[in-house]
Amino acid sequence: QHIAAAITEGVSVPVLAVSENQDPHHLTLKPSERQSLQNAALFLWVGPALELPLERLVPQLPGKVLSAQALSAVSLLDGEAEHGHGDHGSHGSVDGHLWLDTRNAAAIASALAEELAALDPPHAARYAANLASFETLLQATEARLQLLLAPLRTQPWAVEHHAFRYLEAQFALSPALQLRGSDNNAAGVRSARRFATAMAAGNLQCIVAEPQVAATQLRSMLGDPELQVAQADILGRGLPASADSYAQLMTTLAEAIVACGDAGHGVDVSQGISHE
Repeated sequence: QHIAAAITEGVSVPVLAVSENQDPHHLTLKPSERQSLQNAALFLWVGPALELPLERLVPQLPGKVLSAQALSAVSLLDGEAEHGHGDHGSHGSVDGHLWLDTRNAAAIASALAEELAALDPPHAARYAANLASFETLLQATEARLQLLLAPLRTQPWAVEHHAFRYLEAQFALSPALQLRGSDNNAAGVRSARRFATAMAAGNLQCIVAEPQVAATQLRSMLGDPELQVAQADILGRGLPASADSYAQLMTTLAEAIVACGDAGHGVDVSQGISHE
C-alpha cells in the first residue's frame, strides 16, 4: 500500500484488499473483501511467497493483476525450507518480504506506474512524475539507511520473526539470530531453548518483534523476565499511506533494529522498547 500510494499520489488512494490486522501468511477473506477484489481494476500483491491463500483466487479476478514476486526486475531471496519449518509447497523457496529492499520497491513502483498509465491514460504524466519523485526519495532513503544500519554490519542482533533478510542482504548486515524463520511458523520448545542459549552467548538483551507479538509472551518463552522487546512493524500498520510513507516505514524499522542491537552494548535505548 505504501509503495502504491507514492505512485497514485494526487490521483487516487489505494485500498487494502484485506484488513491490515491480518497476517498475510495466513489471511482469510471476508465476503466484502472478495467483492472488493472482483471490482478492482488493478490488484497489486506480493505473490504466493507471502500471500499463498490468495493463489487460487487471483486467476479468477477480472481486473489486471500485478505480482511483485513475478517482476523480472525484482531480486528474490531463497526461502527457509532448509531451517526445518515445514513444507510450504512450491513457494517455500522464496522469501516473500521483498519490499524490504529499497531496490525492489523501485522496481515495483516502476511496474505499477506503467500499468496505471495504461489503465488511466489521462493521468499517465502524473504517474510518471510521481515515480520520478519516489525514485529520488528512495535514493535518499537508501543513503540514510546505510548510515543508520552501519553498526549492524559487525554487531549481532536478534529477531522474533525473521522478515528482514532483504534488509540484511542490501545493507550487508550480520545475519540475525532468529526465533522464527521468514515463513512465520511458530517456534517450538527446542528451538526456543536454542535461541535463548544463543542470545545469552552473544550477550543479546533485546529482540526485534512485530507489534502483534506480546513482550510478556516472549519473555516467558525464552525464560528471561528482563528481555527487552523492540517493536518493528514490517507492514507499516497504522502508518497513513502517502507519497513518503514507504520511506518513513523503512527508516522506522532501521531505527528500531539498531536501538535493539545497542541494548546489549551499554547504550540506553529504553525509549521505543517495550518493558511491559
